[in-house]
Amino acid sequence: MLSGPLPPELGKHSELANFEVSNNHLSGELPDMLCLNKKLYDIVVYNNFSSVFLANLEDCDTLDNIMAYNNHFVGDFPEKIWIFPKLIQIMIQDNNFTGTLPNEIAHNIRRIQMGNNRFSGAVPSSAVGLKNFKAEKNLFSGTLPTDMLAFANLTKLDLAGNRCLVQFQHPSKN
Repeated sequence: MLSGPLPPELGKHSELANFEVSNNHLSGELPDMLCLNKKLYDIVVYNNFSSVFLANLEDCDTLDNIMAYNNHFVGDFPEKIWIFPKLIQIMIQDNNFTGTLPNEIAHNIRRIQMGNNRFSGAVPSSAVGLKNFKAEKNLFSGTLPTDMLAFANLTKLDLAGNRCLVQFQHPSKN
């Protein structure tokens, strides 16, 4: 039942490894210094946070788990995060994120849940390790990649409520 904003210098004087403040009534911005010591592995925040998602996380390649859903984050999701070498899971659904996804997503990312945002552009054409991709109710458009071999591990796909056309052609038919 914690409420209000977090201290802006949280993480500055410690080697914060896990940051979980979910299921409270916290609000405002996430502290800029969460990953100052570059030891952060997990971010779990589903509260009432707002503003842009931490741009300085682009240098926090120790992250393996981001769960930042049911907040009010706005703007582009930091692009460099999609290629972090240890990141396994990104759950950012139910925010107001915008922007596009890169063509290729790091091979170690297994789960992306990003529904109910405002991401646009094309669905990534290569996500070798992705098992779960839920991106319903965004603004994705175009056709799905014709070579779905790049998604060999995919077991769950949800793109409902986007502007994508599903047009598959068998690889042997040109």
